[in-house]
Amino acid sequence: MNKYQYKEKAGFNVDPQIAGEELERIRERDGMVKTKTVVMEARPKKSPLHPAFEWNNSVAAEKFRENQARQLVRAIVVIRDDAEDPEPAYAHVTVEKEDYYQSPRVAVQNIDEWESMLRQAAVRLHGAQRAFDDLERIAKEKDDSCQAAMLAVAIRALETADNALTKMTH
Repeated sequence: MNKYQYKEKAGFNVDPQIAGEELERIRERDGMVKTKTVVMEARPKKSPLHPAFEWNNSVAAEKFRENQARQLVRAIVVIRDDAEDPEPAYAHVTVEKEDYYQSPRVAVQNIDEWESMLRQAAVRLHGAQRAFDDLERIAKEKDDSCQAAMLAVAIRALETADNALTKMTH
């Protein structure tokens, strides 16, 4: 039997072991886990996954629109005459427990916003490192030394990036 837990503070009102077992039940039954199926399975009030979702439609609709707003803000890029590639128009920052978006060119001039951007970059980098570590472990388990070696190169590159980022934030 697998032991399940959440990666970080997940904020779900369901024990991770129960959620993991229910998701695995769905995967075994269907051969995969689709989000639409998870919602359908969670809809009955007696479902173990039911408490993980907002069932008040007006609240859920507002949260969905806020998520769409996040996607919109994150999707916008700026095309500058002096640069080859477009750059993000906005970056997510957290300052004094307030979350908002700021122009990276403005944020770089505000130490709190800049440090927030660096912290969030570090979080994303650590997530990538964990993903590559998992892939390397799986490649080694299936005795694919070629893939494991290529993943090891990528992991070293991520470690180099992490070291540089650590120096910037300390």
